[in-house]
Amino acid sequence: FCNQIFIFMKSIKILLASLILIFSITSYSQDECGFAPNAEMVKILDLEWTLNKETYLRSENHLRNEWIELPITIHSNVEGNSNDLTLFENALIQLNKNFESAKIKFTTCRILNDKSIPTSVNTFGYSSNRFHYFSRKNIPYSINIYIVDRLSSDGGFTYISGVATLPFSSNIPHIVIKRDALATNVLTHEMGHYLGLYHTFGPNNACQVQDELVNGTNCEYAGDRICDTPASPCCSGVVDANCIYFGTKTDKNGESFTPDVSNFMEYTLDKCRTNFTPEQILKMR
Repeated sequence: FCNQIFIFMKSIKILLASLILIFSITSYSQDECGFAPNAEMVKILDLEWTLNKETYLRSENHLRNEWIELPITIHSNVEGNSNDLTLFENALIQLNKNFESAKIKFTTCRILNDKSIPTSVNTFGYSSNRFHYFSRKNIPYSINIYIVDRLSSDGGFTYISGVATLPFSSNIPHIVIKRDALATNVLTHEMGHYLGLYHTFGPNNACQVQDELVNGTNCEYAGDRICDTPASPCCSGVVDANCIYFGTKTDKNGESFTPDVSNFMEYTLDKCRTNFTPEQILKMR
């Protein structure tokens, strides 16, 4: 078994029932996202964060310089894809670079060559056989990441690059990532969800729904429930090649959004995503 620090840390911080976070990330924009937890699950997660935020803050004041090490197990059907190891090694370097500000380090626990892993996976729907399959394959006390060639969904989405669950939200926590997405920031975005973060615009995949006010007065219970991320209208399709937001949406008060397109949990161009905020980091730790 791998390092049990991960289990201890997250079992204290997250007391949840089943909640699946499904989202898609492409190199250009992230339109096709299936992240849609039901209202009851959102309520549970929000309550946990509200009740424990100050406790986390006090503990982090003392542990600010302490690194957290999280073990990863990679599952891959490498037949015909002998470069998987190099792909993942490079992806792990990028993942650790992106989480350096959070003082979270990911280490390789195991790399498993499993020819029974399907090359094409249906990522949408809570009743998918995928969940039963991965529940049998997961290695305890590590973050299980499955590398596949194609990710599709029975919900009609077509450009899915990743899927994640919250640990302890069920007995099958895991991440699935498309092989050609390993060279992007998909894994970082996905790991953010795995560690408890919403999209910056809220706990849904509907870019038409933005309830957080630009002035921040409802930031604790609207949007992503993180107050140091600016209110976001969902930036998919409204960020240019220079990472400049050119959207025109306004909030319910008529104020124009000024989102942070550099946030890893935003829907934006892959190259634009470079940071987590201190409060996001607090929630993940």
